[in-house]
Parts: sequence; C-alpha cells; structure tokens
Amino acid sequence: MEYLEKKWFYLSSQIGFLKLGGKESPTIGDTTNRDKQSWNYVQLNTSFRVRTQSRKTELYLGAGPYMNILVGSGAFNKEMYSGYSTQQTNWGCKTEAGITENINRLRIGVNCSYLLAFSPVAKSQYTSMAAKSLAFYLSLGYRLR
Repeated sequence: MEYLEKKWFYLSSQIGFLKLGGKESPTIGDTTNRDKQSWNYVQLNTSFRVRTQSRKTELYLGAGPYMNILVGSGAFNKEMYSGYSTQQTNWGCKTEAGITENINRLRIGVNCSYLLAFSPVAKSQYTSMAAKSLAFYLSLGYRLR
C-alpha cells in the first residue's frame, strides 16, 4: 500500500511471507555434508521512497524499517545446533530500488530489495546468526484514485 504521496516522495508499507535460513559445511570446502535450516516469517515493513517520474513511469529509491515475526516453532532440526534458539522476531533496514509503469489504473513494477539485519535470527550463549537477504520482485497493482 502506498500513501502520503507527494511530488518527490511517498510511503510504502507491505505485509509478506519470507523464508530465512542458510547452509553450513562442517569443514571448509566440503559440499557433500551441508546442513540446511530455514524458518518461515511474516514480514511487516514501511519504506520512505524518493521518486522521479514522467507521465507513466516512476523510478524510486527507498529505505525503512522491517520486522520479521516467526511463524511456527523455530526448532532446529540437527543436534549440532543444541544451545541455539530462534528468536520470535528480528528486525533491520530494508533498502530498495525499483521502477513502475502505470497503464490506466494498473500499475506494473520491478523491485530489488536488500534486507540488512540489525538483530539475529538465532543465537546461542556464544554467537548469533543474522540473515541478510537480496530479492527481486515483480508487482501488479491497481490504483484506487
């Protein structure tokens, strides 16, 4: 949802589903015994977007906070991670760049975003695991006015 639109900027808020995780090898260069772990999250975010636009096309850069809320137990599936706990929430900064094209009341767009984590996804007494994410999106919207 986009709102508080002015000539050069506006706010964009989103709710979405996100899967975060990673993979780890017990030894350097060992690609056969990789351990994978991932968790499901609902993400809430709001970006302040600066834009330049022509009649139908808009280019924008945005940044703002995000919060991920864990969906499910967050349990680890390997014994080697005993002592780690998955956090119920994690947060950070979402940066993005994109382009949209307006065709009558339809809005088509391409977006590239990077999530910079400020809090860990999982942690133990000695260390923590953060997830940084790069994503590309295609969007289709309908302008209400």
